[in-house]
Amino acid sequence: MATGGGGELRPLQQFREAIGCTLCNKEVPAAPKTLHCLHSFCEDCLVRYANDLPDDDRRRELPCPTCDVEQNPPLLGNGSEAVVQNLPTNLFFENFSRHVARDTARHSDPGLIQCEDCEKAGRKADTFCTVCRISLCDRCVERHRDARRTERHELVDKRTNPARHGRWNCPQHENAAPGHCNVEVYLYCTDCRVLQCQTCRATHEPGHRSTTALEAYRDQNHVDRVAQQSDETAQMERVFATTVGQLETLKQQLEERKGNAEAEIDRKTEAVRQALEEESRRLKQDANSIFEQKTTHLNRQIRQLEEIQEKFKHSLYITKGSLEFGEAEDVLLVEEPLVRGLQGLRERFHNYDHTPCETT
Repeated sequence: MATGGGGELRPLQQFREAIGCTLCNKEVPAAPKTLHCLHSFCEDCLVRYANDLPDDDRRRELPCPTCDVEQNPPLLGNGSEAVVQNLPTNLFFENFSRHVARDTARHSDPGLIQCEDCEKAGRKADTFCTVCRISLCDRCVERHRDARRTERHELVDKRTNPARHGRWNCPQHENAAPGHCNVEVYLYCTDCRVLQCQTCRATHEPGHRSTTALEAYRDQNHVDRVAQQSDETAQMERVFATTVGQLETLKQQLEERKGNAEAEIDRKTEAVRQALEEESRRLKQDANSIFEQKTTHLNRQIRQLEEIQEKFKHSLYITKGSLEFGEAEDVLLVEEPLVRGLQGLRERFHNYDHTPCETT
């Protein structure tokens, strides 16, 4: 398998950079704590970060140093250390950190099993805790025995009992029954394609061939099998990528059609507006024409009535004057013309439609 400079695997280095603590730049966070946003940081780094927050910020929830998403519960009144300690531990990062430290030490010294509890890298571990499932150096063993939480744990000296210091229980016996061995699984059944402990191998299917896990891993067939599955999955991923590209193209075309539709709507709306304005002008012109015609007719009626009214006034004035100031001869002289004139006016009055109207 290809390695980078210094013999370290390139994918491992890239993975370290992706999961590292951004507060202290450690490649793998120490005692990693996870926030709601799923970013993880060293526990001590988070405590220092929370303590350094301004007073105003400490009255709100703990903001993520990477994305600023706030974390429950609020800092006020709880104490930064207590809040951070109560955050969930990222067990994957914690286990991965132990594996990296152990594998790095084994790479430099194949016979070295590194302590998985202390902070100092490369310290040799000769003791194994069967409860915590970790290897301990001599100094951490003393702390393990003194701590109330771990004082009753069974500690095994790997130098005198090397068969009980495995890191993982057998996958076929996740809840190992009493008496079942807890040795590290190092066998592999090539027929069933499963890891095995020595006890499982003794009771396994007869005729199945087993080898060590290391030898099985070195067999190119396993690598090729994973690579083949990876290639087939990559082909499917490319199909998805092509489909996503096609969907994006359809989305763009839909947006263009939407723009064209909106432009067509605007054009037709403008045409309707212009037609309405033209119709409005025509109707107003018709209304003005009708108004002028009716006004002319009404003015004609007014003039005719005013002329008749004036004749009535004149005839009444002459008649009244003749009756008041004329002599008998004068009245008798004009009696006949006056009576005929007044009768003619009354007849004209009765024959004329004196009700106001707009049309003839």
